Amino acid sequence: MITAECPLCGEKIDLGLILKYRQGVLCPFCQSMLEVVNLQPVELEWVYYDSELAEQTKKRAKTQTAI
Repeated sequence: MITAECPLCGEKIDLGLILKYRQGVLCPFCQSMLEVVNLQPVELEWVYYDSELAEQTKKRAKTQTAI
């Protein structure tokens, strides 16, 4: 199983067994839409980055992990 860390919430995401460059990935923890930007090592980035939305998502992710 290939895993990578969400660049926003920091959680480990299971990506399956086959991964492609520029593949879309949805973080199940913070609901961020990400894409694969590097295969070795696996690296994810936001498809669309909005600083205000990023701050809201970070706060929501921290609240959910604190519960």
